[in-house]
Amino acid sequence: RPAPGFLHGHDHGHGHGHGHHPHHPHHPPPPKPDEPKPEEPKPEEPKPEEPKPEEPKPEEPKPEEPAQPEQPQQPEQPQQPEQPEQSQSGQ
Repeated sequence: RPAPGFLHGHDHGHGHGHGHHPHHPHHPPPPKPDEPKPEEPKPEEPKPEEPKPEEPKPEEPKPEEPAQPEQPQQPEQPQQPEQPEQSQSGQ
């Protein structure tokens, strides 16, 4: 029966067949869960750059703390250093 032989050869040819990866030794073995790569930290250990969702960033105040008094001051700060620069260029 040419059916089983044809399918087996066809699968290996295209690379998406039955047991294609395990049969090829040049494929890199999957990383063991016991030995995680240093590039990919475990989900249990979050990167220092990305704080846990449970711990709010210090930059973003908690919803419990009203940030209203801070809001009106923020837009005024960046305008102050621009004023002396404009006066100098005008001269």
